[in-house]
Amino acid sequence: GGGVPAYGLLALSAPEGFDHRRFFRAFAAAAKRFEITLAGGDLARAPVVVATLTLLGRRRGPRWLRRASVRIGDAIWIGGTLGESALGRRLLDRGAVWRKNRVELPSDLLLDDATKRVARRAVERHLLPEPQLELSAKLVRQKRCACIDVSDGLSRDLDRLITASGVPRSLAPSSPRSGVQHRLQAPQARALAGTAADEACSRIYPGLVGAASS
Repeated sequence: GGGVPAYGLLALSAPEGFDHRRFFRAFAAAAKRFEITLAGGDLARAPVVVATLTLLGRRRGPRWLRRASVRIGDAIWIGGTLGESALGRRLLDRGAVWRKNRVELPSDLLLDDATKRVARRAVERHLLPEPQLELSAKLVRQKRCACIDVSDGLSRDLDRLITASGVPRSLAPSSPRSGVQHRLQAPQARALAGTAADEACSRIYPGLVGAASS
């Protein structure tokens, strides 16, 4: 971690009738926002849409953010809400849709206004993930910070962080869930195993999975 993306290689496979112009307009807007140049890639025909983006970049600060810097007594911080993206996907499976740049929820969920806001945010989080570039810029300025993305879920990636650092394992997670997760009866295991689209940890900046001394 700790890099700044500069160039992208895009491999796009799509079926006949796919709106390539619309796709590349959206892609170009995102690339412009993050100052990424599309340097190459490949186009192919396929039964379903598959897009793979490989990013090349440079180091932001004097060092990379690595896994092997955890020490006994470090605090673990998570950026974002664990399981939020997984919840958003579940809501989409239950009938939520993205229409006219907003999330529409199925009426049979019978959610109050506050819980609807949480549910809409979860769907947006799943459909419109944000890269943690601002957070990584802050983390590289820390004296010491171990870091990992939670692409495979908190429990698995936290174990990788600890293993890389060679410290004993001792964790009793208390993972808070949003009200809509309780309404849908999503178990705590979903928050621990489901990715959040996804995060990392640091000492004082909730945003990536990592650890640092307090």
